[in-house]
Amino acid sequence: MNAVYDLADGRKLMMYVENNRILLLFTPMRPGHMPFVRHNDCLGYLSSLAWRGRIYYVYENFTRQIIFGCLDDPNTQVILSPLAQNQWFERPVLHEAGGNLYLFYIRCFDDEKRSFYMRSPWDGDLEKCLWHGEEGPLYVNWYHHNHKDYMELESGHESQSFSGNFDENFADSDRGNEIVRTFVWNIEEKSYEIIDENFGGVGADQNGKELLNAKELWQREKESLEHALDKVREERETLKKLCSQKDAMLESARAQYDQLAQTARELQKIGRQWRDKYMEKKKN
Repeated sequence: MNAVYDLADGRKLMMYVENNRILLLFTPMRPGHMPFVRHNDCLGYLSSLAWRGRIYYVYENFTRQIIFGCLDDPNTQVILSPLAQNQWFERPVLHEAGGNLYLFYIRCFDDEKRSFYMRSPWDGDLEKCLWHGEEGPLYVNWYHHNHKDYMELESGHESQSFSGNFDENFADSDRGNEIVRTFVWNIEEKSYEIIDENFGGVGADQNGKELLNAKELWQREKESLEHALDKVREERETLKKLCSQKDAMLESARAQYDQLAQTARELQKIGRQWRDKYMEKKKN
């Protein structure tokens, strides 16, 4: 998922995926400024989150491992690896819950079974399976109501295509998908727990209206961020063209200088020849 962050110095940071590369772009841009390549092995599912003044991220690499990192630290950590060839992971996403940072992800098997997990990105022992079944593809949305934090695990139609972060699909109010499970954050247990395995969500009536409003607000914010990213990309292409023109002008000036230098050397050579002839004639 593409993301935009406001930095303490007033700049903006854009983090996005392009041609399997995770790119970082700071704005406003300066001539000659190009995106910084953070990683070049991103197979998909980039998720990032600003938490406690630092930007953390996870992504899936070419070997289907889940990589966890922080932009302040050049080192990264492999936090999930497939245990067998018939196992892989889908849509890992970072999300804050109860004041802590957690990784939520779906573990898949080739028999179409799926398990939904939450865990600490730093400690693999703090892992919990929240759900196991055969529905899919799956994704998650979060919302807050009556001072409680809720999480819904949803199953989409097979014809639907999901990509990137769960939050992108959360904004799609017309998806018509089935709510598989609804969870609520348990403050004492510091974990999500199922509140109803049969009812299709906490907010079917009044809560549903508030959730729809939240989705519409997120959709507007998402469109605004995408528009800003498009403008930055256009600006980057313009700067690339200006840099190319500048390089061409420098090359032309360099060629003219070399030609003038060669002419000057030839004139100096001719001047020395005439001087030598003059001195020889004067001696005679």
